Parts: sequence; structure tokens; C-alpha cells
Amino acid sequence: MPIAAIEARMAQIESNLSALAPQSRTPLASGLTGTAGTGGIIGSSTGALPGSAAEQAAQDQFAAQLRQALGGAAASTATGAAAAGTGAAGVGTAAGASGASAATSASSASGGTASGNAIVETAKKYLGTPYVWGGNSPSQGFDCSGLVKYVMNELGVDMPRVARDQAKVGTEIGSLAEAQPGDLLGMRNGKHIAIYLGDHKILHAPQPGEDVSIRSLFSWDDIDTIRRVVPAGGSGAASNAGSTRAAFEQLAGTSS
Repeated sequence: MPIAAIEARMAQIESNLSALAPQSRTPLASGLTGTAGTGGIIGSSTGALPGSAAEQAAQDQFAAQLRQALGGAAASTATGAAAAGTGAAGVGTAAGASGASAATSASSASGGTASGNAIVETAKKYLGTPYVWGGNSPSQGFDCSGLVKYVMNELGVDMPRVARDQAKVGTEIGSLAEAQPGDLLGMRNGKHIAIYLGDHKILHAPQPGEDVSIRSLFSWDDIDTIRRVVPAGGSGAASNAGSTRAAFEQLAGTSS
């Protein structure tokens, strides 16, 4: 019940009690005392005679008790509202914290601050590492997809293990003219993958007997797809998408 309604009701009851003539008072109402409860005021008769001083005192006591009970109910209502507000604020805070935690987890899973330039600089650390088929580490050696997976993992980006699957990760870029450093080039019908450095150059683990190295793209390089795993110069999540073979005619005439 709204506080204003409680106060109005209390005033009405007190007015009615004051207006009662001694002869109209009944033993049922006289000396009514009670306590506040969820079901209302529970009263009991004191047995005072109607119109007596004892009955008047009982009526006054009843009014005081009623005032106290109603005041307590109002205070309880206000306290309950405050508690509800605090609870709502707590839920909001918890939801915010949960959202922040989820965002942090998503950022971590997607590579955090990984960028195309970071991919290039990380990969350059492994120049000269021998090619080893199935190699997964600098100490063991790298094959083409082992190098890509190791570099991306170092930046917090999870990748599949083999070149064919790596060439399906991220967003496909339509042409070499749009490619940026850090993009991945799927080549040779899914059998090879390289990291694009820009300026028509790639960094890759080429083949047995050679080391991780940088070379220029040739016009005869068989490029299946260009994939952007993280936004150029920014961070973002790796996403899966279908791979489509594209022609890169602008490679023709590229110098070695």
C-alpha cells in the first residue's frame, strides 16, 4: 500500500475514534490492542466498560499501536524497495562484470591485439628455420602449415593444422591488389600456404632441403585464395568461411 494511502487511512481511523460517542462504543472495539502482521491487526478485548476512562485509554493505546504498526509497514515497504533497488543494482553489476568477462574471453580467443603487421614480424623471427615435413616448432623445424599455426598461436589465434583447412579460415580477399601484410595465401590446390608480406612478397616454409624464407611471387604461382584472419592493422576473431578459387591475373609479369 502506498505510504500516502496508509497515512490517510490512519488519519481516518483516528478521526473516527475521536468522534465516537461513549454510548456508541462497544466492548468489541473498546480496549482493542494488537500487533502488526501480514494478515493485518489482530485485536483482543480488554473487557473495559464502554465510555470508561479505561476504555478511552485503551482506544488511545489502540490508535498509537495502529500508528506504530502502519509506520512500521511503511518503513518496511521503503526498506523493501531499497533492498530491491540494491538487488537490481547488484544484478546489473553482475551482468556488467559477466559481460566484461565474456568480452575479455572473446578477445583472448580471437587473438587480442593480433594484427597483420604482428603476424609478419612474428613470422620473421623464424627465418632460416629448416623445412621439416610435419614440423611444428623452431627446434623441430617447420612445414608450411606448421609455421603458420605456430606464428598464429604465438599471437593467440587458434588455427587448424593443415594448409587446406587453414585456407578456409577468415575472410576471403578478392584480389592480390587488396591483400595486406599478414594475409594468408592458400596455394597449389590446398597443398601450400604462405604469409603475405606486401609488395608481392611472401614468407613461407617452402620444401624439403630449404629453410623458412622470403621470396617474390611469380606469375605462375597457383594462388587459390587469400584469407584475412585478423583485420589489417587491427584485432579480430578468426571465422570460418568457404574458400573460392580466384584468378590473380595481376601477377603476370611480376619480377622475381
